[in-house]
Amino acid sequence: MNKMLLPGEYTPASVRGGAVQGSAEDNNWRIVYMAEVKELAKKDFAAGIRMGEAYRAMEQDAMTAHISPGREMILAQTEDSLWKASGQTGDTLELPGGFRAELSGGTVPTAEVYDPNGECIASYSSLSGWTEHQTIAEREFWRESRDTYLAAWNVAMSASKPKAVKKSHMDVTA
Repeated sequence: MNKMLLPGEYTPASVRGGAVQGSAEDNNWRIVYMAEVKELAKKDFAAGIRMGEAYRAMEQDAMTAHISPGREMILAQTEDSLWKASGQTGDTLELPGGFRAELSGGTVPTAEVYDPNGECIASYSSLSGWTEHQTIAEREFWRESRDTYLAAWNVAMSASKPKAVKKSHMDVTA
C-alpha cells in the first residue's frame, strides 16, 4: 500500500541509494530550491514573464535530481526482456533497486513498471511505445513548486501596484 504524502514530503530520488528519507540533507535541497523559486518569480515579474523557460528548466532539474525515479535504464531493461519473452503472459521481472515489471506477451506485448513503493511509473505497449506515469511524490513536488512560484509572483505584483484610495461609503439611510 502506498504511503500518503503531505505537502513538502517527497520520496527523494536519493532513497534509491540508501539515504534515510526525511534526513536534514533531504530537506536542505528543498529549502534552497524553494528560496530560488521565490527569487526567480520576483525577477520574472520584473521582466514581465510568468513561469517562463528558466523556471521550467529549474523545476525539471530539481525533479530529476531529487524526486523522480531513474526510469531510463529500468525501461530499457524491461523492453529488452519483453522482446525476449514474447509470447509468454504474466511474467514478473525483478529489476535493480527494487523495481519490478509485469510483462505480457502475445500479439500486442505490454509491460507495466513499478517502483519500490508499488507505484506504476511507466507502461509499454508495442502499439504506442512507452508512457511515463507521474508518481505521487512528483505530483506533490510539482504542486508545491508551482504554488510557491505563483505566490511569490503575486506578492511582487501586489507590491508594484499603488494602494487603492479608500472612499467613504454613501449613507443610504438619510
